[in-house]
Amino acid sequence: MTLNVNVETKNLIKIFTIAVLFTLGVFGVIRMYDAIVLILTAFFFALALNPAVSFLSKYMPWKKRGPAVALVMIIALALLSFLTFSIITPVAREASAFAKSVPARIDEIQNGNSPLGRLIDKYDLEDDITSVVESSQEHLQSIASSAINRVGQFGNSIVTSISGLVITILMLLNGPALMKSASKKIYRDKELRERHEMLISKMYGVVTGYVNGQVLVALVASLAALGIMFLLKVPYPLPLASIVFVFGLIPLIGNTLAAIIVVLFTLVLKDSTSALVLGGFFILYQQIENATLQPMVQGKTTQLPTLVIFVSVILGVAAMGPIGGLFAIPIAGCAKILIVDYLDHRNYHDKTPKNIASKLSDQLKKVVS
Repeated sequence: MTLNVNVETKNLIKIFTIAVLFTLGVFGVIRMYDAIVLILTAFFFALALNPAVSFLSKYMPWKKRGPAVALVMIIALALLSFLTFSIITPVAREASAFAKSVPARIDEIQNGNSPLGRLIDKYDLEDDITSVVESSQEHLQSIASSAINRVGQFGNSIVTSISGLVITILMLLNGPALMKSASKKIYRDKELRERHEMLISKMYGVVTGYVNGQVLVALVASLAALGIMFLLKVPYPLPLASIVFVFGLIPLIGNTLAAIIVVLFTLVLKDSTSALVLGGFFILYQQIENATLQPMVQGKTTQLPTLVIFVSVILGVAAMGPIGGLFAIPIAGCAKILIVDYLDHRNYHDKTPKNIASKLSDQLKKVVS
C-alpha cells in the first residue's frame, strides 16, 4: 500500500520562508543580545523610577516631567555612587596596605624572625618557600598584565552604563506621552484598547510594587546587619552593609550570598567568634524575613507560587547574571497576568477570526454587487 502526499509549491515556499526568518531572527537576537539586555534593563529601571517621577512632577512648575526626572536621577546616582565608593575605598586601602606589608613579611619569614620563619628553618623548607614566592610573583605579574588588557573592557562598560542611563532618562521623559499617542493611533476598537490599557496597568503595578518592595526588604536587611556589626565592632560595617543591600535585591538567594561574603570578611578582618555570631544572626534574620517581609512583597505584587518564583530566579540568573534574578519575578508576574487574561477571554479570541472573515465576505459581496 502506497501513500501519496501532494504538497503545493506555495506551501513549500511558506515553510521555507518561515524557517529562514526564524533562523535570521535567532541569529539577530544572539548578535544583539547585549543591546537587548541593555534596553530591557533601562526599561526596568524606568518603570521602577516612574512612580517617583510622576509624584514629583505634580509639584513642578506647569507639572513638567523634565525637572522631576532630573531630580530623581540625581538622587539615584548619588545613592549609587555612595554605595560604590563605600565598598571600593576600604577594599583598595586594605589591598594597598597588604601589598606594602608583603615584602617585610617575607623577609621576616626568610630570616627566621617570626614563629613561621623558625618553623621553616627547623624543617629546612627555605627552598620550597622561595619557589612558592617566585611562582606567586609570576602569577601576580600575569594578573597585572591581564588587568591592563581589561582597561579597554572597563571603558566599554562605562560607555554601556552611560548609554543605559540615557535610555532610562529618555523613557522617563517621553515614555508616557508616546504610549498614549501610540494607543490612540493603533486601536480602533475602544473596548479592546481599554482592556489592553488595563493589562498594562496591572503589569506596571506588578513591576513597580515588586521593585519598591524588594528595595524595602533589602534596606531593612542591610540596616539590621549594620546594627549587629556595630555591636560586634566589625571593621568597615558600612561597606559590608552595602553588600547586604545590593545582594538583597536578588530574591531568594541574594541574602544567602551576602551572608556568606560578610561572614568571610568578618572572619578575615576580625575573629572567628564574631563571624560565628554574625552567621547565626543571618540565619535567624532570614527565617524571620521569609516568614514576614517576603510573603508580603511577593503576595501583594506577583501572587506566584514559591516553586515558580524559585525557578524564575534560577533561569534569570543563568540568562543575565545577578540582574536577571532581579528581573525574573516581575517578568513571571507579568506573564501570569497575560496568561490569565487570555484564558478569561478565550471566547473572544475564538470568535475574532470568524468576525473578521464575515466582515471580509460582506465587503466582497458589496464589491461584486
